[in-house]
Amino acid sequence: MMRNYNVTGGQMIERNIVRIESLDGMGTGLIYPCCHENRKGYIIFTNRHVLEGVSDMQNIKEHIQIVIYDDFGKEISDTKMKNWDCYWNKSNLEYQNDIAAIYLELEEDVVFHLETVVELNELDNRTSVFMEGYPGVMSNDDINRRIQLEGLSKSL
Repeated sequence: MMRNYNVTGGQMIERNIVRIESLDGMGTGLIYPCCHENRKGYIIFTNRHVLEGVSDMQNIKEHIQIVIYDDFGKEISDTKMKNWDCYWNKSNLEYQNDIAAIYLELEEDVVFHLETVVELNELDNRTSVFMEGYPGVMSNDDINRRIQLEGLSKSL
């Protein structure tokens, strides 16, 4: 999943981008804060194909690794992540249904703030667009660092 982002109030949503690794590959997710049963949690939106080799949603933590960085740029240990849950359309892996959501909570001592403003403005023709993530573009999906691409939005 490559994600567009706009500068909002001087900040970008680059902190909202996470890496998801499984035995079968790697991909990108977008993390967003939420509240569930009066607990502070986070939802990671990703593509279902990123989790393609995962068949057991109940034990999702055993099958994937999520790489998130705190406000200081330090990777958050998976021991600080708890109460994992995962949701996706189980019927098939079609293009229209290629979405998954992972819920998790972080320990209280983790210093972690996210951008929460969502831009809904339509892009003008030839507007610069930045995409950032962990795409599987190398042979054998070996990519393990964040890539940023810049392009132009173009009307047909």
